[in-house]
Amino acid sequence: MNPERWHKMDELFHSALELKPGERGVFLANACPGDLELRREVDSMLRHHDLANSFIESPVYEDIAETILADDHSDDLLGQTLGQYELLSVVGKGGMGVVYLAFDVELRRKVALKFLHDDLLGDSQRVQRFKQEARAASALNHPNILTIHQVGAVQGRQFIATEFVEGETLREIMKRRRLSIAEAVGMAMQITPALAAAHAADIIHRDIKPENVMVRTDGYIKVLDFGIAKLLEPASTDSNLSTLINTAEGTIIGTVQYMSPEQARGLEVDGRTDVWSVGVMLYEMITGEPPFSGDTKSDTVVAILEREPKPLTKLTAAAPAALEFIISKALQKEVTQRYQSANDLLADLRQFQEQPKAELNEPALATGARRLSQSGTRQPGRQTLAGVPAGSTSSAEYIVSEIQQHKRGAAIVLLIIAVAVIGLVVWLSKLGARNQVAPYPSTMGMNKLTASGKVKSAAISPDGKYIAYVLAEGNAGSFWLRQVGTTSDIQIAPPGDFGLLTFSPDGSYLYYKNFFNDLYQIPSIGGARKLVLKQVDSPVTFSPDGRQFAFVRDQIAGDDNALMIANADGTGERKLVTRKGPEGLVHDGPAWSPDGRIIVCAEGGTDVDGDFMKLTAFPTDGGREESILTDRSLGIGRLVWLRDGSGLVMLANERSSQSSQLKFISYPGGTVRNITNDLNGYDDVSISADASSLVSIQRMAFSTVLVTDSGDIGRMRVVTSAGGDYGNLAWAADDKLLYDSNAGGSWDIWSVGTKGSDRKQLTLNAGSNAESSASADGRYIVFVSNRTGTTNLWRMNLDGGDTRQLTNGGNDEFPSLSPDSQWIVFVRKSSYSGKASLWRVSINGGEAIQLTDNAVGRPAVSPDGKLIACSYQNEPGREWRVAIMPFSGGKPIKLLEIPAHPFWDAPGVKWSPDGRAITYHLKRDGIDNIWSQPISGGNPMQLTHFESDDVISFAWSRAGELAISHGTETGDIVLLKNFR
Repeated sequence: MNPERWHKMDELFHSALELKPGERGVFLANACPGDLELRREVDSMLRHHDLANSFIESPVYEDIAETILADDHSDDLLGQTLGQYELLSVVGKGGMGVVYLAFDVELRRKVALKFLHDDLLGDSQRVQRFKQEARAASALNHPNILTIHQVGAVQGRQFIATEFVEGETLREIMKRRRLSIAEAVGMAMQITPALAAAHAADIIHRDIKPENVMVRTDGYIKVLDFGIAKLLEPASTDSNLSTLINTAEGTIIGTVQYMSPEQARGLEVDGRTDVWSVGVMLYEMITGEPPFSGDTKSDTVVAILEREPKPLTKLTAAAPAALEFIISKALQKEVTQRYQSANDLLADLRQFQEQPKAELNEPALATGARRLSQSGTRQPGRQTLAGVPAGSTSSAEYIVSEIQQHKRGAAIVLLIIAVAVIGLVVWLSKLGARNQVAPYPSTMGMNKLTASGKVKSAAISPDGKYIAYVLAEGNAGSFWLRQVGTTSDIQIAPPGDFGLLTFSPDGSYLYYKNFFNDLYQIPSIGGARKLVLKQVDSPVTFSPDGRQFAFVRDQIAGDDNALMIANADGTGERKLVTRKGPEGLVHDGPAWSPDGRIIVCAEGGTDVDGDFMKLTAFPTDGGREESILTDRSLGIGRLVWLRDGSGLVMLANERSSQSSQLKFISYPGGTVRNITNDLNGYDDVSISADASSLVSIQRMAFSTVLVTDSGDIGRMRVVTSAGGDYGNLAWAADDKLLYDSNAGGSWDIWSVGTKGSDRKQLTLNAGSNAESSASADGRYIVFVSNRTGTTNLWRMNLDGGDTRQLTNGGNDEFPSLSPDSQWIVFVRKSSYSGKASLWRVSINGGEAIQLTDNAVGRPAVSPDGKLIACSYQNEPGREWRVAIMPFSGGKPIKLLEIPAHPFWDAPGVKWSPDGRAITYHLKRDGIDNIWSQPISGGNPMQLTHFESDDVISFAWSRAGELAISHGTETGDIVLLKNFR
C-alpha cells in the first residue's frame, strides 16, 4: 500500500465517522467510484470501529483496567484456600484479573493462579476470552509455552492454574538494559519454536510482545497470554478448541506497536503475522527502540504501513549484516516476501548463531552492513537478497564515494570491501542453500497432526482413514488411534512396552516389537495383546496377501544375521538369506514388494574404501539377488513400497548430518530424490495402500547448557541460550566444555567457556564428528568421525588442530579416557548387525584390545582408572543392567539395579567425581532427573530436581562441577499428501 492510498483511506474513514451510520453507505459509494477495493478497506475500518469503539482495539484488558484497578481488593484473598489452592501472594494485576502465587495442596507444588475479576463475570465476551487463553495454551505442549494445569471455577470465580515461573518479563529486562546480540538471538530462538508449535496446531498468537514473554531465572523462555489467539480452520466441530473466538476479517486486535501490516488493516492473518512480531521484538531487543512508533496509535499504524525502520547497524554498529538480513526479511510488509513460517525464521537464526564470531564480526563486514539501506527508501517487494533496496546506494558504492574523498589507504579499504562482500555472499549462499534444491515436491502438502511432542511411532491404516501411534509416558508408551481428518483419539492399549508399528494389510491388527525384540499383535480397535514371536530384531513387513511377514534376526551364529519369513501367527519361520560378516542386514526393516516376488532390505558393511550401504532385492523363491543401490554417503533406514511397485520411500541420512530425511528411490532404476530436505529429523514412515498419504514423525530438539554454581547442584547457571541442540557434553578444562551440535547442517564438535563466552567450532567440513572426550592432561580431544568413510576414533588438540586417526576397525563409538590419559575405552559394533562389544586402544592409536564379547552401551572409566561402568546385556532378549567390570576386561564384578536404557542415544552412566557412586538419568512421571547410586549399595539419591523436560547429556568435571544439557526432543506426526 502506497502512502497516498493510506492517507485517502484515513481521510474517508474519519469523514464517514462524522456521518450517521445510515448515511455512510451513500457517502462511500460517491467517494469511491469504481474502486471497490478502497470502499472495502474503509468499510472494514468502520465495522471494527463499531465493534471496538476505537480505531485500534487495545489489548484485552486496557479498556477496562483503570476502572477495575481503582476498586481492587485482591489482597483480601491472601491466606485463603480456594479449592485445592492456598493463595500466598499477589504477583500481578491487570484489567482482566489478578495473578496469585498459590500452593497446590493436593499435588504439593507452587502454581500461578489467575482469577478473572468479579466485575467481568457477567461479561460473556470477557469470560470467553479468559477461557480461550487457557484452552489455546493447554492445546499446546511445548517447553517454551506456559503449561496450563487446570481451568475452572471455584466459589463462583473463574480461574486458570498454570506452572509458576520464577523470573521476569522480557519487558522488565529491556527496561533495565539493552540486550546483547547473543542474548536477543538466543531469546528469539526460544520464542520462535513455541510459535511454530502453536501454528502447527492452527493457533495464531496475535499478541507477541515483550510483556507476554517470561524469562526464567535460568534463562529459559515461556510464552504467555493466548487470550486473543486465533484458531485457523478447526478440523472438527467437536474439537475442544472449537469455542475459540474467531474474529472476523475487518477486526483489528492486538497491540499496535507489534502488529503486522495485515493485522493493522484488519485483514486475515496467519502464522506470518507472529513472525513479523518476533522481528519487531528482535529489532527492539538489539537497538533499544521499536522499529515503528508514533505519537498516537494511528501514527504508529501509518509507520507500520508506510515507513521502513532505521537500519539496524545505524543504531547498533556491532550488528552483523547477516542479522540485519534476517530481521529485514521478518519485517517485509508483503507477507509473501516475509519468512513463510516460524520454522524458516528459526532455521536462519540457528545458522546465524553458529557462525564463527570472526566471520560475523569482521570489521569490513560490519562497515558494509552499516551502510545497508542508508540512502533511499525501501519499497515493499523490491528488497534484494542481500537486504539492499533496489535502486538505492549500495554499501560498496557508499564507501567508494568516501574513498574518492579520502584517497589515502584506498587500496586497503577496497580490499576490506572485497572481503566483506565475499563473506556476506558466502553466508547468504549458506542461508539459501536449502532452497537450491526444492525441499519438497512443488505440490506436496505437509500437515502436523499432533502437538504433544511425545509421539514415538506412527502408522497409517491401509485405507488411509486411521493413524495408530505410540505416545511416550515416562519410560513406557501407550497406543492410540486417530481418525484422519478429526482430532478425536481413542486409547487402544495402556502404557507398556512400545516399538515401531505396522498395520496388517487388511488393517485389522497392529504389530510391534518391544525393547527386548518380542513381536506382539493387538487388534487395531483395541484389545489384549498377543505374543507372536521372539527375537524379531526389525519391524516386520507383510506379504501382499497378509499371510506372512518378513523380518531381520541378528546374531544367528556369531556375527551372522538373516532375513526371515514367518506366518502371520508366528509359526513356520524360515531363513530366506543369511549374511556373514563383514556385511550385515540392517535391522530398520525390510520391505515386501506389492507383487510378492521380492523383499528389499538394506545392507551395510566395510571394505577397503570405508563404510557403505546398499539396497538389495531378495527373490522370495530364493532366486538370484539384485542390487538396487550402493551408496557410501547415505545411512539407510526404514523402507516402504508404493503399491504400484514404482519404487520405495525410505528414511535416510547423509553421513555428515545423521538426521534422517524422507527420500524416494525408483525401482528398478535406483534413482534417489528428496521428499523432505529441511533442518528437522524424521523417524518412521508408513504409506496408505493407494499411496495418497504418507505418515512420519518429525523431530526437533531444543536444549540449554547449565553448570552448577560453586559446586551447588541446587544452583545452576546458564552457559548457552536455549533453542540449540547441545549433545554429548564433556569437560575440556575446569572452565571449558565440549559439545556436539548439528546447527550447521552436519554434526560437529564445539567448545564453549563455562560463562558462555569463547564459543568455537573445532571440526568443520570433515564428515560427521561427535562424542568427544578430553584427556585429563589437557592435551587431546578424542572423538568419533566418519570423515574417511568409516566410523573410527580420532584425536585432535584442544584447539582443533593436528587431527589423527586412532582406530581402523570401523563402527567405533563412545570413547572414554583413562585418568592417566594413556588409554581409550570404546564400543565397537560388528558390521551393521547391531552386535557391540567393549574394546581398548592406546591414546596414540595402534592395535585395539577386546575387553568383552557381550553387548554393551556407553562405557565410563572410573576416576582411579581401575573399573569400567557401562550398560550391559548378558544375552540377547535379556534385560539391560549397569555393569561394573575390571579395566582389564572380562566378566562384570557387579551388576547394579539401575534401569539401563537399551538405546544408543541415552545420556549413559557417569562416575561421581569421588568414584564412589554411579550417576545416571531417570525419568519419573515424565520428568527427567539425575540420580546417584553408591556402588557399595544402599538407596539411590536424587541429585537434581527439574520439574520439566529431559536430561539430554551431563558430565562431571574433575573438580566436581556438573554440566547438564537440559531440554527436550519433540516428536509429532506429520501427514504428507502429493509427495510423489
